[in-house]
Amino acid sequence: MNKFILKNLNKKFQDKEIFKNINLEINSDEITVILGKSGCGKTTLLRILGSLDKDFSGDITFLKNNIEVFNFKIGFVFQESRLMPWLTVEKNIKLHDKENKISTSDVDKFLSLVSLENCKNLFPNQLSGGMSNRVSIARALSYNPDILLMDEPFSALDYFTRKNLQKVIVEVFKNTNKGIIFVTHDIDEALAIANKILVINHKNFYEFSLGNNLDRDIDSIKFLDIKKEIKKLLE
Repeated sequence: MNKFILKNLNKKFQDKEIFKNINLEINSDEITVILGKSGCGKTTLLRILGSLDKDFSGDITFLKNNIEVFNFKIGFVFQESRLMPWLTVEKNIKLHDKENKISTSDVDKFLSLVSLENCKNLFPNQLSGGMSNRVSIARALSYNPDILLMDEPFSALDYFTRKNLQKVIVEVFKNTNKGIIFVTHDIDEALAIANKILVINHKNFYEFSLGNNLDRDIDSIKFLDIKKEIKKLLE
């Protein structure tokens, strides 16, 4: 099992305390959703896990097959797709590939995982917002990461595109076994894709385990009850 272990994590921004003495384990071989209101520290936590923010105290350990690893690989998907407009989809996916190890057939495989077959020769201005997000996911997968970190990647998209991309995330997880840590402020989105939800509220963490079956009806009584609990926490 792969996991992050956080011990006595403390984080301040100027004079504002974000986290205080947080002790937490996050399994990195499932879909964990970090959920909370704007400003609660969701993105801050993700950036700390991804080594993009090192201004904190405490210890973070990454275990791979229960062995501590220091050079683990992270694929990051941001709110914006961050595609290079002068490069084709294929070249965007190969952007990090300095040693030319990613073949055209590899690109086809990654694009197939996000249902974008036959798009590798397009430029970003020829893509919709949802397609651009899929390319950014394919690019993150091409890095062969130990885990994917996703920071509200669908927040700017319309309802129907978001729903389709939530299904893409679930399929990517099923087909690659890559663990995902996904930040959102949307409860329905969390319920749709998560094996586990971590709710942040007033610097406290609350955990909801939803099980391994991701082919779920979030309008069932079980999930409606969980939704009510989460809403109460976030009031």
